[in-house]
Amino acid sequence: MFERDSIWMGLFLGLAVPFAGSGILLMVSEKLEALLFPGRTLAEPLCDSATLQVIAICLNLIPLHYFNKKRFILGMRGVMSSTMVYAILWLISLGLPFLGKN
Repeated sequence: MFERDSIWMGLFLGLAVPFAGSGILLMVSEKLEALLFPGRTLAEPLCDSATLQVIAICLNLIPLHYFNKKRFILGMRGVMSSTMVYAILWLISLGLPFLGKN
């Protein structure tokens, strides 16, 4: 279906890895919170969802490193394009309120 060195494979992996990573990080964060603080009833979570989303975006370094190691330039270009889209969406939705600009 996909060539190994194609921009489409890079886009697919660049979109799928942070999406799956965000869900996994959220589950791990909730389990750690329940394990470390069993009686905690605060409305504030242990780790903010915006922080987990930034870490999930940074998970794109894994396919980027793989494509770099294999010298798949088009795949790297696809991963970086999807990473930039995620970063811009994060900045618009969650980053600007942190900076005080609504």
